[in-house]
Amino acid sequence: HLIAENAANGKFYCKQLLVHPVTSLPEVKHMVSRAEYLKVTAALVTTAFAFVAGLAWNQAIQSIFIYYLGTPNSIPANLSYAIIITIVAVIATVWIARAASRAAGEEAEAEVK
Repeated sequence: HLIAENAANGKFYCKQLLVHPVTSLPEVKHMVSRAEYLKVTAALVTTAFAFVAGLAWNQAIQSIFIYYLGTPNSIPANLSYAIIITIVAVIATVWIARAASRAAGEEAEAEVK
């Protein structure tokens, strides 16, 4: 479609509007197998439970830091918590990535044999 602007009054008007009617839609074949559906559902449920567990651990760890370092709004408690959790998260991420890489390498070796 083409749109033009009338410079004198700043209004827009349409010179030409092309409409393409839909005559046929392509057939959609995105059916998912039951196994694939269960696999995705299991992953989503596992992720949801992991999130809830993470929130529970977050609260528990914060309570420990507050108990030893003071009020929940104290800078030392919040800063210590953030630093230690960041270090733990980085170590866990590296460890998991290495384990996944080893597992992928072992699977590749098994396929070659």
